[in-house]
Amino acid sequence: MRTRMVRPFGAELIMLPALLRLFFGCNHEFGFPVTDTENHRTYQVCVHCGVEYEYDWEHMTRLRRVPPKFVAPSDRATQRRTGTH
Repeated sequence: MRTRMVRPFGAELIMLPALLRLFFGCNHEFGFPVTDTENHRTYQVCVHCGVEYEYDWEHMTRLRRVPPKFVAPSDRATQRRTGTH
């Protein structure tokens, strides 16, 4: 006799948000603004996809998307060995 695994109602919907982001892009939900004292800038990060936007603390508004930082593969290996980021 074979037993059939019973899934709870709605288990199929777990993947729905990921599929929607894949087809329509991220709906960006941002965390609290972060102030980087070393580089003297304030930014917000999307909690879903990790994209960064500059943030104007005085006017309390997002400005423009921060371009992603590209790190060459050889630089990543150097960073791992030396512990610098």
